[in-house]
Amino acid sequence: MEQPRTRIPRPSPEEAGGGGPRLSRSASDRPAAGRPPGRPARPPSRPGGVRPPGRPAARLTGFGTGVVLCVLTLLGGAANRVFSDDLGAFYGVVFVLASVAAACWVRRADLAAAPVGAPIAFALGVAVTGADGGGGFLGFVAATVTGLATQTGWLYTGTVLSAAIATARWFGARRAEAKGRPASG
Repeated sequence: MEQPRTRIPRPSPEEAGGGGPRLSRSASDRPAAGRPPGRPARPPSRPGGVRPPGRPAARLTGFGTGVVLCVLTLLGGAANRVFSDDLGAFYGVVFVLASVAAACWVRRADLAAAPVGAPIAFALGVAVTGADGGGGFLGFVAATVTGLATQTGWLYTGTVLSAAIATARWFGARRAEAKGRPASG
């Protein structure tokens, strides 16, 4: 989600009635139609403005990444509970896929949110959709801890894949900036 601009555009010296010398502007300095004067044109990040294949157009903030992880994990847990009394492989696969998707869709500035949000979403999913433990608060806590202990393989897989993708994206962006190219995503 983009934030609204808070900067107020200032008029150029010609518009403000400044008596300074008028300099000839080149074609690249002239304002394009629909763009306020004084604001430079954005160069396209790729030739022709084409996005690399396989990259999503939308980017999630850190909070949005956590919300997407939690919602997808809870939906996977609820679907798993419809067919089974215990959390199983379906819940784990949905969690791993949600972790990978979150790591791919998160903004570059919020890359740490994906591997941090993954275990939180997993624990929330186990607590909400896992076994109830036979009733009572202590039974619920025991069932949640047992569910977390028995599903650690899925938890580690999703978290490690999310961290690996976020790290690779971070190093890729650093390398692109070192070469002088704008980093995409």
